[in-house]
Amino acid sequence: MAFVESIRQVGLEKSVEDVLYVHVTLLPFISGSNELKSKPTQHSVKELQSYGIKPDILVCRSEIEIPEETKRKIALFCNVRPENVIPNLTAENLYEVPLMLEEQGLAVAACKHLHLDNIKPQNEAWQKMIKKIKGISGEVKIAIVGKYMQLHDSYLSVSESLRHGGYENGVSVNIGYIDSENITPNNVHQILKEYDGILVPRWIW
Repeated sequence: MAFVESIRQVGLEKSVEDVLYVHVTLLPFISGSNELKSKPTQHSVKELQSYGIKPDILVCRSEIEIPEETKRKIALFCNVRPENVIPNLTAENLYEVPLMLEEQGLAVAACKHLHLDNIKPQNEAWQKMIKKIKGISGEVKIAIVGKYMQLHDSYLSVSESLRHGGYENGVSVNIGYIDSENITPNNVHQILKEYDGILVPRWIW
């Protein structure tokens, strides 16, 4: 709540055109009824408003395309402009998401609210990177060896760095998480023989 209150106060202390509230929310898809449910989004926005925060843009996470009728319904009941209801669909690759949000109008909506004039996107380098990633055909297998391997998020920065290195060199990186506690002089070859490389992170505190 301390963070929420700080966010609310920023909106009071600064000019309206200097503060933008973007709320990311989920639209669950119910396969039985074949529809997206907007009620959780409405409740989420209502809860934010009860804390004194009114979202300017809603980024709606969804597994399927959001019908225009649903967008209008969300805009009406959440008190935002229809063009500020931005779909955030599932992307084949995480790094496609910024381009997808650009196509859906997120950057334009944000720039208009903040009264920024130069809103022409310059995403050529990013598009080139995505094209390169999609053109990858080779693969390498890398083992990350360490403790607490059941918590992959603990090594997220390491694994993403490996994947980026792979993209730059035209290969996809298939990562195996190996618990160092399970490795002995007798089984080390058997466990690691299938990998092209081994990384043992060293944490500096």
